[in-house]
Amino acid sequence: MRFLLVSKEGDGLGIARRLVDEGHDVVATIKDHRVKGDYDGLINKIPKLDLSIPKETIIFFDSSGGGKTAERLRGQGYSVAFGSVFADQLELDRATALGLMEEAGIQVPPSQHFTDWPSGIQHAEAHQGRLCFKSDNNKITSYVSSGPEDMVEFLRTQEKNGKPADFELQEFVKGLEISTELWFDGYDYARPLNHTFEKKQLMNDDIGPSSGCAGNVVWACMEEQCRVCEEGIKRMVPILRHHQYVGMIDLNSIVNEEGVWGLEFTPRTGYDAFPALLDMLTDELGDLIARYARGDRSPKFPIREKGFGAGIRVTIPPYPFVDVDAPKGIAIRNLVRADRAHSYFYNVFLDDEGQLRSSGAFGAIAVFTSFGDDIFSSIAKCEEIAKRVDLKDRQYRTDLGSVFEKQYREFKDAIQIRPPQDVQPSLSLVG
Repeated sequence: MRFLLVSKEGDGLGIARRLVDEGHDVVATIKDHRVKGDYDGLINKIPKLDLSIPKETIIFFDSSGGGKTAERLRGQGYSVAFGSVFADQLELDRATALGLMEEAGIQVPPSQHFTDWPSGIQHAEAHQGRLCFKSDNNKITSYVSSGPEDMVEFLRTQEKNGKPADFELQEFVKGLEISTELWFDGYDYARPLNHTFEKKQLMNDDIGPSSGCAGNVVWACMEEQCRVCEEGIKRMVPILRHHQYVGMIDLNSIVNEEGVWGLEFTPRTGYDAFPALLDMLTDELGDLIARYARGDRSPKFPIREKGFGAGIRVTIPPYPFVDVDAPKGIAIRNLVRADRAHSYFYNVFLDDEGQLRSSGAFGAIAVFTSFGDDIFSSIAKCEEIAKRVDLKDRQYRTDLGSVFEKQYREFKDAIQIRPPQDVQPSLSLVG
C-alpha cells in the first residue's frame, strides 16, 4: 500500500518507519521547520502536501490541528485517517471539551477559562487550594501547582515571557491518574479498549521538570469489569456516533473514592502510548490504519489481551526545554538488529556513512519499547536497550517498573463498577 504522513512536528515519523519495515511505500511531509531534518536517510519526505499524489494513497495525520485539511482531502476522494475538525475541537478547545464531558455524564473538576494573564492571576490569588494550568492549543506545557503562591508565580512568569494567554485553571483532584483509549469506526468502538499509565517528570521519584513523556505502560482493558470505562470514555459513545467520529480517542482521568473525573481528550495517536501499543499489535500496522482510513467497520481491535506494552523515553539535554536547540550530530551507537522493532525514534537522522545521529531540535532521541507478561519484565526490557545504547549525555528514568507496579495495584482496587447510572447526553453542545 501507499501511505502519506502529514505531520506537524514529526511525532509520527516512527509510524511511517514501521510502515516501511512492513514493505509499504511511504512518504512524509513535516510542517515545523525545526524538525525538517528528522529522519533524513530513513524516510522519503516531500516539502509540502502535494495533491497530485495518487488517489489510492492512504493519508494519515499524527497530531491535532489539521482537521480542515483532512476533511478537504476526504471530500476529494482520498482515504484519510486520524484527522477531523471535531477531533481538533476536542483537544484544542478545552472549555468545549469539558462541556462535552459534562453533557455525556462524565464528572469534571471545576474549571475556568481565561484569555488574559491578570484575570488568571487574580483567580489563583483568591483560590485556597491547588490548581492545574492547561493551555489551549498546546501553546504551553501543562502545570500542576503545589499551592496558590506557586500557581501565581507560574502565571506571572508566562506573562513576563510574553506567552499567549488562552488557558484553563482547573481545581486539582487527588487520585490515580489513568488514560483510557477506544478506537471508533463512526458507529461503534472496537474491543478491547486499552489503559495507559504515564510519567512525565524527567527524573526518578517524580523530580525535575515535566516533559512530554518519560515512560509509560499500556494494557488491554476488560471493560465489563472496569468502572473507569463505564464512568468515563464509554459515556462519550453517543456523541462520537453523532459526529460519525473515526479514529482513536483517549480520555485522561483521575480515579478516586468519588468516582472518575475527566480531565482532557487526546483524539490522535498518543506519544509515547502509541509506540508502546505497537508492541501489542497482532495485525500489521498498515492494515490497521487502512481500515480506519477507508471507513471499514472494525469491531475487533487487534492487540494482545494479556500482558503489558511499555516504553522508556531516552533524551539528551536541554530536553525538555524547547527554547534552545539540542546538539546535532551526536552518534547513537550499540543498537542491535533485534532492537529495530522496539525503537521508536524522534529527533534523529541517518548520515551518509549509515550512522544514526541526533538531528538537534528538541533532543528527544527515542522511546524504547517492549512487551512482557508483567509490568516489571516489560519495563526491564526497555531499560536493557536504554542502558546499552551508546549516546553522549543520555537521560532516562530507571524507577518506572516499581512506580507503575504500585500504580497498577492501586488501579485494581479502584476499578470495581459502581451501580449503573442512566446517563444520556442531550447533545446540546455538539450540534
